[in-house]
Amino acid sequence: MAEQLTYDQIVEHIVQSKAIPNVVRVPDIVLDDSLRSESTMRPRYKPWESPQPLGGSSGSNVGGSSAAEAAQPQEKPRDGQNASSAQ
Repeated sequence: MAEQLTYDQIVEHIVQSKAIPNVVRVPDIVLDDSLRSESTMRPRYKPWESPQPLGGSSGSNVGGSSAAEAAQPQEKPRDGQNASSAQ
């Protein structure tokens, strides 16, 4: 392994346009636009946009109601009616 350069030595190499040891020079590569392809995949769903999985609810869906159902107001029972006897 080559010796390590001090900060002053690195600055000297840069100022004098000398190659710095152990630094790999990567050539600039510009790809032709004809190599570009059109994207065919749909973007990934955000967590709040995710459709319900098939075959049941997820673990985060406690109570069995979705966020859309939770946002809708619940209908209050009228006088003399039980909430479970919806007709």
